[in-house]
Amino acid sequence: MSLSSLSINRPVSTLMFCIGLVMLGVIAFQNLAVDFLPSVRIPRLTIQTSYPNVSPDEIENTLTQPIEAALGTVTGAKKVSSVSREGLSVVNVEFYWGTEMDFATLGVREKLDQLRALLPREAGRPTILRVDPSAEPILTIAVSEQVPDRQSLSDGASIPKIDSDVVLVDLEVEGSIEKLVELKETARALIKRRIEQIDGVAQAAVLGGLEREIEVEINTSKLQSYGLSIDQVSQALAGANLNLPGGTIKRGLFRYSLRTLGEFTQVKQIAEVVIGRTQGGRQITVADVGRVKDGFKERLGLTRYNGQEIIALQVRKEAGANTIEVSQRVHDILKQLRTEYPRLRLSVIADHAEFISKSIIDVQQAIVIGALLAFLVLFFFLRSPRYPLIIGLTMPISILATLIAMYFLKINLNNRTCTRHRDVG
Repeated sequence: MSLSSLSINRPVSTLMFCIGLVMLGVIAFQNLAVDFLPSVRIPRLTIQTSYPNVSPDEIENTLTQPIEAALGTVTGAKKVSSVSREGLSVVNVEFYWGTEMDFATLGVREKLDQLRALLPREAGRPTILRVDPSAEPILTIAVSEQVPDRQSLSDGASIPKIDSDVVLVDLEVEGSIEKLVELKETARALIKRRIEQIDGVAQAAVLGGLEREIEVEINTSKLQSYGLSIDQVSQALAGANLNLPGGTIKRGLFRYSLRTLGEFTQVKQIAEVVIGRTQGGRQITVADVGRVKDGFKERLGLTRYNGQEIIALQVRKEAGANTIEVSQRVHDILKQLRTEYPRLRLSVIADHAEFISKSIIDVQQAIVIGALLAFLVLFFFLRSPRYPLIIGLTMPISILATLIAMYFLKINLNNRTCTRHRDVG
């Protein structure tokens, strides 16, 4: 018996099957993961190795060539290319499509571990980066200060001071620089932590602003007069800025771990580090041969919004999380933060969820309009509502059946799938 004959002879069973299909399709649609791009694992790895203040030629000879030679023997590697820059080596490894990237990453890591002893000691540890479109930030948030009115100025309101693990001391900044430093510390200690506590958020990266940097400027003539070298100064500073274990204490049934705190907490402690002694036994400190400057790192870029320098936060979601739901949770937290800290201006610059929501709305509209147009065209020619109604209902039911298949095959709704649905509609 054919499928059409079975459907005609058993109309109740056919109707119940269609109703069940519609219900499962609605449930699958509500539980489908929603993302901007499809989950595609591009067979490519990028290995970055830093070697500060080294020329590109030396980077090529000491880092890039040994890494290229080692990675060329990894199973499944198709092509190895590289770029050597000042202070940075970038090696790209392309694999054949179908290669299991988890095992490929393990193979690359093993080769790099074997090669580590042959690389310069001053070079950083090679970092493996995957090319993953789904790892792009789904939200970009601009953090700035509200323009104060006269009442707020009279009240002396300011950006909230947040207690954090990083203590800024002896920092002499004025005007906009001071506000920028406070904004970045607030974004890092308050907003970043609140956002990363949201279910589905993997990371909130803070961009822009100023990074604190403490410079020790040594007067070489004074250093030579004491018979000391730069290496001795470096070793003295490294040895003084340490937290060391101090053993354990057992009291009753409990055992307590001890440690000695030796890390610097104030700039003046750096100037007081002893780097040697004179023949008379007098201590030679860093302040005797140079000076300590508390400043900022060299700025390589700026983050601006509407002509004003800001602090930006890029929010990345966890793998498989619903982009729209995660975005809505972030918006809810931003509303709470605006209420709790009215002096902070939190603006959403980019939101992938907005584009995804519009794409899904377009799909829903295409389903309704397509079914309605199909019904009207067939009714115009057949002059009977029965057959056009059956054909008009077939289109949304078929799309719901497709959503069921997507749910069980773990295919998410994204820009590509929504476009295809819209084209079909």
